[in-house]
Amino acid sequence: MQRKTYLYLTLPAAIAAILVTFYTIDSFDRIFVSSPERQTVREEDVLQTVARIKDNVKIGSSKQEVAALFGDRYVLVDDQGDLENGCEEFWLYRFFTEEDYQPSVPDHVIDEEGIRSGKVGAAFFIGWKDERVYLYTIAYLQGPNHDLHFYSNVNGTIEDEIMNLDGTTTRNE
Repeated sequence: MQRKTYLYLTLPAAIAAILVTFYTIDSFDRIFVSSPERQTVREEDVLQTVARIKDNVKIGSSKQEVAALFGDRYVLVDDQGDLENGCEEFWLYRFFTEEDYQPSVPDHVIDEEGIRSGKVGAAFFIGWKDERVYLYTIAYLQGPNHDLHFYSNVNGTIEDEIMNLDGTTTRNE
């Protein structure tokens, strides 16, 4: 009788240990191992989102149109009077952001550290005037060197630059 009890207890424990081991290894890989395949998928996701912004958001788009595309999970930005560009309101969307991530800079400043570290996939900043898009910027990483791209559309004038680590910019052709 004691042997049967031992088997009944040992077999489920062994199966549970095997399942936990496989689950833990898979979870560990998904959470902590940043394989090239995962980076590529994430970069593809970011680039698809950037393309979606560029293709669909135009100067003059309404708040309702933008919210229909990207939802209402934006930050209402307090620029503290720093931005003197004629906008009445600012929104910031952060895409592919680590849970509980808190930037070290105000919302109206490009979070280079968060984007370069991969804690933020892309930042989409919108300036509103008369309830319409007046300007927007997108900051994101791209390419094998993980260049920080800064795309802006200010009242119809488009610029696409790479922000270098030393703070200088290079025009992206």
